[in-house]
Amino acid sequence: MKNFVLIGFVLALGLIGMIGCSGNCPVQGTVTYSDDGSPLNQGYLIFDNGKVSGRAEIQSDGTYAAGLKNPGSGLPKGTWYITVLGAEKRAEAKPSKDATGNVMISMKPDSITPLIDEKYKRAETSGLSITVDGSVKKFDLKVDRPKK
Repeated sequence: MKNFVLIGFVLALGLIGMIGCSGNCPVQGTVTYSDDGSPLNQGYLIFDNGKVSGRAEIQSDGTYAAGLKNPGSGLPKGTWYITVLGAEKRAEAKPSKDATGNVMISMKPDSITPLIDEKYKRAETSGLSITVDGSVKKFDLKVDRPKK
C-alpha cells in the first residue's frame, strides 16, 4: 500500500511539471551586459502587457524575480515588454558649508552616471520582451552599456 501511495505521489509531481504553471507563472532570471556577461547589479525591471504591469528589483548578482503585487509572485501568461529603470550610479553627496556656516548637501546633475544604454528606459525602444507560456523556465536578459 505504501508503494502505491509513493508511486502516485511521484506521478502527480511529474504531471505537474509537465503541465506547467496555472495563474501566475514564475518569471526570474539574470540581467547581464551583452559585451562581457557581467551582471547588471542594480535597477528595476518593469513588465507591461498592455493591461497590467509587474516589477522586479535587480539584485547585486544580477538576478531578479518578477511579480504583479509582490516581487517573485510571478506573471500571467502572455507577452511582456520590459523597461529598465534606476540602473545608474550616483556620486556620493559631499557636505559643504555656506557663507553663514550652515551645512549643505547638494548633488550636481552630472553626478549621475547611467550603467546601461538610454534605450532601456522605454519599453518601445528597449527591445526587451518575454513570452510567459506556462512552462517554468528562466528569462535571462542582456543589456548594452551606455554609448560614449
